[in-house]
Amino acid sequence: LDLFVGNHPAPAKGVHSILLMKEPVFLVISDSMLKKHFPERYPQCRDDFRNGVDIVDFKGVPFVMNLGSSNMRLFVDTYFERKGIHPYAALLTNINEMHYQFSAMDYGASFCPGMMLSLLESGVQEKNLNVFPLRDCSQENRIVLAHLENAYIPQYMQDFIDIVVDFFRDLDPKSVIKNGNG
Repeated sequence: LDLFVGNHPAPAKGVHSILLMKEPVFLVISDSMLKKHFPERYPQCRDDFRNGVDIVDFKGVPFVMNLGSSNMRLFVDTYFERKGIHPYAALLTNINEMHYQFSAMDYGASFCPGMMLSLLESGVQEKNLNVFPLRDCSQENRIVLAHLENAYIPQYMQDFIDIVVDFFRDLDPKSVIKNGNG
């Protein structure tokens, strides 16, 4: 493997990483689940939650989550642990698109990385899904381009690296850390 672009929770020894983006993570929950778990606050809670949710308010809600080996699951587990919550995982799958389908079918709330929002947005209204930012979440999903530190980087690969970095800079100009380990 010459290089990869993907989410990477922390720098690794012997690997040169360029941090491309710190991607926020969002909570996805259906209207039906909001009505069920916040009956006294629904529908006003939808407007209240648009500015961010405190996951503590959702401790009784079931979740559709990734398997324990995924970076997103590590992220979510750390977030829950920091908040002192032991979530109930109603379903486990590493296929993110299925998370949102199961959330639309009222199996549970799920989490959506920022880059996946565009895939989710087309079905949000028709499936009565709500997407809320996580409040008080100091963690972010780290998207990196990485290669071995001492690897030979031919010009075509350096050109590719530059294209990827420019692409992410265009997405969010303050996100890319061009030189150094991210």
